[in-house]
Amino acid sequence: MNPQLKQLLLHFDDAAEWYAPKDFDYRKEMQQVKMVKARLEAETDNRFELDDCVQDASFFAEMYILEKSQHDAKASGGSYAMCYELAIRFSAFGRFVTIHGAFDETGKQPDLNRIIATLQENGYRYIPADELNTLYDGKNQAMIGEYTWWNRFFDYL
Repeated sequence: MNPQLKQLLLHFDDAAEWYAPKDFDYRKEMQQVKMVKARLEAETDNRFELDDCVQDASFFAEMYILEKSQHDAKASGGSYAMCYELAIRFSAFGRFVTIHGAFDETGKQPDLNRIIATLQENGYRYIPADELNTLYDGKNQAMIGEYTWWNRFFDYL
């Protein structure tokens, strides 16, 4: 892992809290996410769905575009899987965001630079998802050895 990124993650890590730091303001952060969602939809000409009911996780919201087959199944009232063409996950820690999805596999490449720039312009700290697949060695002793940095800031616990 990049040493500067490691220092940033450690700075916002918490030795005791798993899901969110004590000063996390859910309502304020969700207002910000909804504002960013509207801006990204206007800038990228995409329609994002928003999961704002995340629980038992170190992230609190996720904006996403379902893969086409899953979107079509959902639209027709059928069962579908949460397989993303593109997803933006918002951590409860450090105003961190990351982007993941199947865009590398589909050949459809979203304008990630534009998306990241918009997120950063709104005070978010972009963390590349591939940098987080490293064993967690931070402040929360109970997580050491079994979790990754992805789990620490962007996953269900």
